[in-house]
Amino acid sequence: MMIFKANTIGPTAYNITRNSVKLSILGMTSRGVFLQNPSGQIVFLSSESYRGPMTINIDTSFTSSRLTPDEKGVILEGDLLSLPLSRVNVSLHGANIWHSPSRPEGYLSRSEMHNYANKVYAKLHSLDLVIGKDHWTKIELDFSTAHLPESLSLLESLLGSGPGLTPFGDDLVAGFLLTLNRWGDIIHPGLEVEAVNDHLVSAARKKTTSLSANLIECAAAGQADERLILALDDLISRNRDPNTCAGYFQSYGSSSGFASFLGMRLGLLG
Repeated sequence: MMIFKANTIGPTAYNITRNSVKLSILGMTSRGVFLQNPSGQIVFLSSESYRGPMTINIDTSFTSSRLTPDEKGVILEGDLLSLPLSRVNVSLHGANIWHSPSRPEGYLSRSEMHNYANKVYAKLHSLDLVIGKDHWTKIELDFSTAHLPESLSLLESLLGSGPGLTPFGDDLVAGFLLTLNRWGDIIHPGLEVEAVNDHLVSAARKKTTSLSANLIECAAAGQADERLILALDDLISRNRDPNTCAGYFQSYGSSSGFASFLGMRLGLLG
């Protein structure tokens, strides 16, 4: 029996492991294993160092290849996650609960935010083929001239668009919601953010993958992978140079990071 130790656990993952007795395997990638409880909530077992609300960071020696193809899921017994067929256990004992860092105190003017975002975009422009520059320009134009109901309809229409466990349109919506919920009081004072959250979270549950819906729900609570948190804070406060900011998006995943960035850019409009 192989025993791996969890180093950190996100708040969402912590609550799920405290209140579930069994998790099924939703999917496996080179980055880790996605687990789901009967209510549709998701935990991500990962050997990566990057932390997030749904992530349990475990020993770097763990890879999804250690699990047998016939593995049914995880049994939770106290602080132990057991994958019986693969003879793998993950100990949660002593794991630190990770929380998003406090946001920076200072922030840029609106024009400075856009100038900085353009510099980051220039580092990511090779990814335009993911959505098409002309198509994106139209989305940005439509969004900037629409009132809130039309803007929400436009974002809702993007849900589920694109391949993968987290389609491109879903990552974009998550980036938008993260921006509103972490920095909305600064960039959109007076906006009823909860109404926006309720609309898009409800739509995501109906229109897209279970994983995407969970990530969008986290974003609506101002929570996300720490790379996206740091990158967003850079767009608002310019703590780091554009190369470093772009690197956070790229390391999150080529298309997922780019889509998240575009969603954040939409969040800066207004």
